Amino acid sequence: MDIVQYDELIARLKKRVWEQAAETDARRYPGPPRPPLMPENIEQAEQQLGFRLPPLVRRLYLEVADGFWGPGLGLPPLLERINVDNGSLVDDVMTRRELGEPTNLLPLFCFGCGHDASVKYDEPDLPVIYENPTDDGWPSIYSRSPSGYSLQEFLLAWLAGRDPALPPSPD
Repeated sequence: MDIVQYDELIARLKKRVWEQAAETDARRYPGPPRPPLMPENIEQAEQQLGFRLPPLVRRLYLEVADGFWGPGLGLPPLLERINVDNGSLVDDVMTRRELGEPTNLLPLFCFGCGHDASVKYDEPDLPVIYENPTDDGWPSIYSRSPSGYSLQEFLLAWLAGRDPALPPSPD
């Protein structure tokens, strides 16, 4: 991915997120967007996770906001648990590890009731994977299916007003 394309995407996301925050009721669940993080916060999270976050994910937290924006219930805060229902991205990844879930997925967007859009961070185009809870929890607590989106395409769909929880249209 060309860094200039990320620049344009980040600029569009910042504009939408902060304009939308100014226009909407402050009672938005789980809360309004949080200010962007500092580089040392990213480094702390990466130490806890044991890997470096992909450049686009780093930029979302450093330049757009530390959670509570985007599709569904939004991006989780990176480090800080807000309440019993809303953990941080680091909390979510660590819990999944303890449960034996795949370690190459970042649960970036929650759509409620355990339905997530996660990103395979170890692949260059950052494919988005839909995760849905299973009834029996075996061999995994989630069923997974490819969304057809890269993370960039997923965010562009949201910016265009499409619901990225649905597969991309064939057009």
